Amino acid sequence: MKKAFAFLGEHRLFTFFAAMAVLVVTVAVLSPLIVPYDPYDAVTREALQPPGAEHWFGTDKLGRDLFSRVICASRTSLFSAFLLVTCVTVIGSALGIIAGYFGGAADSVIMRVSDMMISFPGLVLAIAIAGILGPSLTNAIIAVTAVSWTKYARLSRSLVLKIKSKDYVAAGKLSGSKTKRMLFRYMLPTSLPTLLITATMDIGKMMLELAALCFLGFGAQPPTPEWGLMMNEGRLYLQTAPWLLIFPGAAMFVVVVIFNMLGDSLRDIMDPRHRRAGRRRKEVKHA
Repeated sequence: MKKAFAFLGEHRLFTFFAAMAVLVVTVAVLSPLIVPYDPYDAVTREALQPPGAEHWFGTDKLGRDLFSRVICASRTSLFSAFLLVTCVTVIGSALGIIAGYFGGAADSVIMRVSDMMISFPGLVLAIAIAGILGPSLTNAIIAVTAVSWTKYARLSRSLVLKIKSKDYVAAGKLSGSKTKRMLFRYMLPTSLPTLLITATMDIGKMMLELAALCFLGFGAQPPTPEWGLMMNEGRLYLQTAPWLLIFPGAAMFVVVVIFNMLGDSLRDIMDPRHRRAGRRRKEVKHA
């Protein structure tokens, strides 16, 4: 326990943004219980009311409480981003580890497909795939996964190629270790920290890409509360009811910044150069 508190005290930036991320996730999980109004309850006589004591963020064109919808949208947007990052990380890492470890035809096929996907603008290709599959949040996640796995495949492949040259891997092969053991005992655990850091840093990016598809009508559909969709619904009222754009946009901005900074601080902790610099600072302090 003392070591945990010492770690948190030493890495205050990470501690702060980790606490903020936990708070955001907690709000998302408990959102149905903490909102003052039903986010789907339309009261047309109260449409487009400005922020006030009764409706903190105002109301939308159907008279629905915007604060309730923004809070409930955190659940949709955040967990969709988590699911997307998980899919991209698992699929891309698995393909990259296979390509790097086995080489040969497997490496050529996976990397050529990766090169082909990279040659297209990612968001444009995701829009095309989502358009073919049809507008829904599930299809939007599939579309972004299809164009985003290449980053993790190339990263994990490079890590595996570096690990393969180590003496302990050669010793494992000579001792007759099976392929499954080599992959799960050596390749995956050694690559996992870098992949997890990259995944944490990509949560904000994936959330923005999903929001972009929802904004364009290829993701979540009405009346589902989702930040990108809410901004699309509010763009027509930019001059008369700007709060319809301001509050969903501000919520998305805050959450993206929190997870980006969390990823940056985690990378600084895991970076060997950062650890060496920290040890030198301690030595100078105690000298």
